[in-house]
Amino acid sequence: MVERMNKNNLTSALGQRLGRNVSRIRKLTAWTQEELALRIGVEPETVSRVERGATVPSLSTLEKIAEAFGAKLSDVLEEPHPSVDSEARLIQAWISPLSENDKVFVLNIMKKLCRHCLKKQ
Repeated sequence: MVERMNKNNLTSALGQRLGRNVSRIRKLTAWTQEELALRIGVEPETVSRVERGATVPSLSTLEKIAEAFGAKLSDVLEEPHPSVDSEARLIQAWISPLSENDKVFVLNIMKKLCRHCLKKQ
């Protein structure tokens, strides 16, 4: 019985952490739960349950979530640490559905915007 409680506590902690991460990344990406659900092939209620920590999805669903965000599976599971890397993943998630030509176009605009902002400093 004690072993079962510990396992449930670990699953609960994992579910809560995973839910926070999925919710945080989804909101940074400016997607609704419905948009994420569509991208990973599940019902919006499934995304809601994951974000609330009510359920821990299967490994294949976790992989689909990470792929949709343009992230590694470990990034979705770990404690969040704000960094430049997380901003890069966010940009990657925004441009990943674009064609190669559109990706180059968007990145060139971003580069020009950054240069413009640096000149103003």
